[in-house]
Amino acid sequence: MRRICLLWAFPLVTFAHPALETRISDLSGAINLSPDSAGLYVRRGLLHARHGDRYLAKQDFEAAQVLTDSPEVQVALGNLYLSEDDPERASEYFAEAIKMSDEYPSAWLGQAKTAVALGAYEFALVSYRTYFQVTDNPQPGYLAAAVRDIAPYNREAAIALVNDALERLGPVPALTKLAEKLSPVH
Repeated sequence: MRRICLLWAFPLVTFAHPALETRISDLSGAINLSPDSAGLYVRRGLLHARHGDRYLAKQDFEAAQVLTDSPEVQVALGNLYLSEDDPERASEYFAEAIKMSDEYPSAWLGQAKTAVALGAYEFALVSYRTYFQVTDNPQPGYLAAAVRDIAPYNREAAIALVNDALERLGPVPALTKLAEKLSPVH
């Protein structure tokens, strides 16, 4: 009986993300038709990373880098190394992306996360602030994460960050709760 259950469950485990696998397959077909399109390699690499196959993701990002070295490729590699708990190496890629374009929000966000992982909280604060300045659409979740990252080391800066966020985005419930939590009790 156990063997029958295992045989029945095997396809479910093997094909846990059929939509993701279809998208990867579609991108592979597009790459075969346009092998010089770095963007296709980046997109497929992101899907491989989401699927948990970091080796294939890295291969695609490096293939894209050979075709055209761009901030997008640098950020993809930085995020890959950050997800592999290698913040030192990730930091190099985010710094390179910022050198290429200091208006690339994802590079600043990645650099901020990397700085937190390395314990460089002042650098993280500067990077988070820059991210919020250069992005057209700051995400409340990133703002909340920034405040939580910074608060234990610089409460005043975290309060300023959350107040700036509330001013820019309006009353976002998660940010409002953080502001209340951080405000001094009278």
